[in-house]
Amino acid sequence: MNKYLFLFLCLIFLIISTPIKAQDFTSLSLEELGEIDVFPGTVLDTHIHQKNDMMFALYQTYSEMDSLGRETKNISINEALYQYVVSPTYMSMKMTMFHAMYAYSDNLTFAFMTHFMDMSMKHITRMKQEFTTQSQGIGDSAITLNYLFNETNNGKNRLIMHTSFIIPTGSINEKGTTPLGYVQLPYAMQLGQGSYQLKLGIDYTLSQQNYIVSANFFAQSPINTNDANYKIGDSFSANLTYLYSLTNIISLYQFH
Repeated sequence: MNKYLFLFLCLIFLIISTPIKAQDFTSLSLEELGEIDVFPGTVLDTHIHQKNDMMFALYQTYSEMDSLGRETKNISINEALYQYVVSPTYMSMKMTMFHAMYAYSDNLTFAFMTHFMDMSMKHITRMKQEFTTQSQGIGDSAITLNYLFNETNNGKNRLIMHTSFIIPTGSINEKGTTPLGYVQLPYAMQLGQGSYQLKLGIDYTLSQQNYIVSANFFAQSPINTNDANYKIGDSFSANLTYLYSLTNIISLYQFH
């Protein structure tokens, strides 16, 4: 894990130490910003650039979870402890993501992504003993190819194909101290998934004078069983992003 952390810090150092030409975007419309590829971090998965352009991005997300469920119903902690000797009560996850992108041509952009995870989970046992486990480190990484499949109306309508090869750089052997001693942590507290994976997607973007709308769909599937003799299931996701310009320097952003 220290090896991956060292590589991550080296990448950050290169970004900070590389001179970047400053540009003034305040006089441009949202449509013009869309044409030069200025997008929120959450749509970087299907981002495209002009030939020889490079982009680096570093952003952070934070989430909290504090309820339990069985199938489609919420259940109480007491219900969970009736069946299990230990139940989680609260989990927080902070994720710092790094993207590097390079446009080989106007139609083809390559990207590399990795992220640093910091997770904490609180538990309670059937005997009402409380304890907390933690894990942090580099998560899984991805090498991505984005291809501009179709472009019409002077670049206002774009259809982009997305292919990612996910590399299991995150640990699946994280351990922590519990009432049973220093043991392997459950799946939710592991930093990676342990399997190579393939992710395919398609994105449609519409750029207008005062707004940008982007809709995409992704399918992801593991290629192999990991070292712990399991693999995650297939996953599918659909996202809708809306960006509306209030002024030249302020925009309203909504993501579903």
